[in-house]
Amino acid sequence: MVVATSISSQLEHSPIKSSLLNLTFLPQNTQINTMAACLKPPRLSSTEDDSLILFSTSNSPEESNSPSSSFYHSPPTSLHQFRTANKLSVRNLSYTLLPHKTTPLSFFHLTQNPKPVNILKSVSFVARSSEVVAVVGPSGTGKSTLLRIISGRVKDEDFDPKSVSINDQPMTSPAQLRKTCGFVAQVDNLLPMLTVKETLMYSAKFRLKEMTPKDRERRVESLLQELGLFHVANSFVGDEENRGISGGERKRVSIGVDMIHNPPILLLDEPTSGLDSTSALQVIELLSSIAKAKQRTVVLSIHQPSYRILQYISKFLILSHGSVVHNGSLEQLEETISKLGFQIPTQLNALEFSMEIIRGLEDSSSKYDTCSIEEMEPIPNLMWPEEENCGVQILRSQCNKESYGSLCYANLIEILFLCSRFWKIIYRTKQLFLARTMQALVGGFGLGSVYIKIRRDEGGVAERLGLFAFSLSFLLSSTVEALPIYLQERSVLMKEASRGAYRISSYMIANTFVFLPFLFVVSILFAVPVYWLVGLNPSLSAFTFFT
Repeated sequence: MVVATSISSQLEHSPIKSSLLNLTFLPQNTQINTMAACLKPPRLSSTEDDSLILFSTSNSPEESNSPSSSFYHSPPTSLHQFRTANKLSVRNLSYTLLPHKTTPLSFFHLTQNPKPVNILKSVSFVARSSEVVAVVGPSGTGKSTLLRIISGRVKDEDFDPKSVSINDQPMTSPAQLRKTCGFVAQVDNLLPMLTVKETLMYSAKFRLKEMTPKDRERRVESLLQELGLFHVANSFVGDEENRGISGGERKRVSIGVDMIHNPPILLLDEPTSGLDSTSALQVIELLSSIAKAKQRTVVLSIHQPSYRILQYISKFLILSHGSVVHNGSLEQLEETISKLGFQIPTQLNALEFSMEIIRGLEDSSSKYDTCSIEEMEPIPNLMWPEEENCGVQILRSQCNKESYGSLCYANLIEILFLCSRFWKIIYRTKQLFLARTMQALVGGFGLGSVYIKIRRDEGGVAERLGLFAFSLSFLLSSTVEALPIYLQERSVLMKEASRGAYRISSYMIANTFVFLPFLFVVSILFAVPVYWLVGLNPSLSAFTFFT
């Protein structure tokens, strides 16, 4: 009783009294989960990147060697989901592209100076939780550039730290945005020889390393059900050469790869590109349900959506020549069009008609500045200050306790996951096995028949030199063994390694472990017929050295 009285007297003057009182109105299970969440360190999420920042991020000492790098592969905690309002604010964002100077091949090139190109001009908007914001505009207006900047897919020197903020906290570097925002590119960078479930499972293994295998399995199964991919879970993704799932299903798999860690903000570049009207509607319905059910902020770029898609989009940001000409709902766009003296045809919706009168919207875009300033009023951060400070302190203390051994163990697990994935791809590439086996056998027997039973005199020395020269040429040709698979995985490697899913060194080590036994078998198939048909030194040590 004395202890309880002292605790209650301390809580009476505690700044979190009101927060604790609010818990009494919640169910008992929610109270326990919410109070326990404060004692857990917040888990930061990692996002993907492109080849532009591949070597500046994945190999940086801060991310590669930091013991706390494992925290960036974990999903946000339940406290983050229920206590933080995800608000993305963009204010006066401009981007100028400086063309690369050409190599002076003549005197005429020396007199040319590349002119900078203004892609974005003072773009401002706000995207809040449970909203789907669509960036619309003609081709070449900077839609993809805007999304890449917001997602942190630019160089540090090209990023303005005052232009983007999340929950009224300015983002000082692109790395912060990459850890917070999920980005789905227009091109689906997926491995065609993996199934849908394997693709999501490997993404979970790389980005949810702190989860147990059972938790990762449950997470993947729930995501398959949520994305409507359960019926094609065991189907290959496929590509242009290998038939697989449909285009709409591939797009949903790409979305699932970047949703596996539950990012609070999801950015998508042309998610409906190349899809039919039904598949495009299904993708937009999925994004809308995700935004409302999980209180996510979704920003996407889209080309003239159909009338049924418009009802799932909360706000439209229309760009023209890099400038904002409209920022608001569809009803506000209709009012703007009517004020300009235009009448929307019955066969078109307001958004499609706005593309035809884009010049008129540009002339009236001066009204947008006042509206945007009024709209960008800060909203209070719903996270408790005590929880935020508590989480940062716990995170730092656990990071300091991380030992070098645990970091090596994480790297070893990473290599094992890559070995498993790479071996599946190698095993399923039947053409590669057949081609290399036939090349080794034909080359071995063909070369052995040419130099069969070489003489042991001065003439035989010259013949042996020719044999070794042909053998070396065969060896050099086998060094491009991994090239077809690497070219297929190149885009996936750039995307995954740059966002911190794994290190490039881990990828190289895994490839070496998987290819060594395969190359050893090829060398045996070539060395056995050549060595004994030619009649080289019959000792076992010499044969082993040659092999």
